[in-house]
Amino acid sequence: MGKLNYDPVIQHFSHPHPLELCCNHQQLNLHAVSCSGCKLKLASAGPIYTCRCCNFFLHISCSQMPQHIAQFPKQL
Repeated sequence: MGKLNYDPVIQHFSHPHPLELCCNHQQLNLHAVSCSGCKLKLASAGPIYTCRCCNFFLHISCSQMPQHIAQFPKQL
């Protein structure tokens, strides 16, 4: 099974600082930390994006969500 390829650093629309990919959760105390996107706990999550400047964390999947939600036309 191959490695998953994610950008090591991203600039996300929801945060002013660059976010770095973190795969080693031992470096972070994630037991009480939540994703800044979906608000779910990060304790057993896979790789996440973190901000070195502040307490901002994103799941990989949350970092890939669109900035705007498309609105579907009303059904007649």
